Amino acid sequence: MLYEILIFFGSIAARVIALFDNKMAKFFLLRKGEEKRVAEYFESIKNKNKKVIWFHASSAGELEQAKPLIDNFKFSKKNLLIAASFFSPSGYKAGLKYGKIDFCFNLPLDYRKNAKMLLDCINPQIIIYSKYDVWTNLTVEAKKRKVRLALISATLPEKSLRYRFPFSNFFTKAYQSLDRIYAISEEDAVRFEKIADKKSIIISGDTRFDRIKTVIDNTHLKSKNIIKKQRGFTYIIAGSTYKICEKNLLNALKQLNDKDSRVILILVPHEIDPGNIERLNKLVASKGYRPVNYAKVSHPVLLKEQEILIVDAFGVLARLYKEADIVFVGGSYKGSVHSVLEPAIFGKAILTGPHIGNSYEALKLKELGGLMVCSDSYGLYSKIVELLEESCRKDASGKVSQFFKKSTGASKLILKDIEKLL
Repeated sequence: MLYEILIFFGSIAARVIALFDNKMAKFFLLRKGEEKRVAEYFESIKNKNKKVIWFHASSAGELEQAKPLIDNFKFSKKNLLIAASFFSPSGYKAGLKYGKIDFCFNLPLDYRKNAKMLLDCINPQIIIYSKYDVWTNLTVEAKKRKVRLALISATLPEKSLRYRFPFSNFFTKAYQSLDRIYAISEEDAVRFEKIADKKSIIISGDTRFDRIKTVIDNTHLKSKNIIKKQRGFTYIIAGSTYKICEKNLLNALKQLNDKDSRVILILVPHEIDPGNIERLNKLVASKGYRPVNYAKVSHPVLLKEQEILIVDAFGVLARLYKEADIVFVGGSYKGSVHSVLEPAIFGKAILTGPHIGNSYEALKLKELGGLMVCSDSYGLYSKIVELLEESCRKDASGKVSQFFKKSTGASKLILKDIEKLL
């Protein structure tokens, strides 16, 4: 009862915000008439005797983690329908673009009546949640109907409030209803034991590794080089950078150049709108370097000393990671590090700022010695000097490669176990 009251007042607050915020307004606009659309679609296929597997992902990133399973189900199962629900507009948009989902919809707010309506219409064999977005009323109602329930790539960070009082009161019943929780690590599994049935928990690893490997194998490994590398130079690719990242990197580069280190920097900012690119061009010029904009030059790009490539285009970063000698991953000075998996698959030595607690794989790579945390520009300078030594760089790269290789295979384990559930 209290849970629904919180949803009610939370939705009122969100609707007020939607009057001034386009993203929030879109959230509610996408849900207008959605219950009717769901009902009409599943009524239209009622006589086809399709078995339904229902995936739920909060956003586009969680959909990526579900894709290895979706791909396998579509390939191996006949007379099967894949339904997918999403919480965020970006997730819904990504789902529509992905060709292996039969029906995408925006999940209505988690009132009990909405849960009952959806289950009446969809009648799934199993609901598979991706990563963390488990909806309490939907899960409990599905359990009553003997619908199988699973949470894949499950993570419960140490700082999460979900397993701490009083918030655990709203989540424990849902997690205890799950037939399987496929935890990404032993540490996550231990935390899940505080709010879930220990027997339901299996340490499987993270399906993101399998998904990224598939994408890289199918696309980026076959792509042409972006950089025309010169012998004797070390190339640093800095991905998903913000102002503080760029400032520290440029200060470190200045120190390196003062020591006659032959280092070339490529910046891939997190935001590539014209205003941010213009700001970055000016910053680079103010430090005594010449900015080169990716969109304005032919490829592969031959960079001279004192030139810095600024990537002002989408879809380039993973390809650049392949060509790097050293990688810096951004977000790590701003509050939470971005994904380190793309450079990890290529076995690159990785540098970050101090904020990596949001990323299990970043923490593990630091522990293994493949990732180095740099608190400021001098820290960056010091670690880059270490990695300019080929033996040091190879050692770090080997540890990263080994970690990634050992981390693949979660999808096969999960699929095999889900077959038992079904």
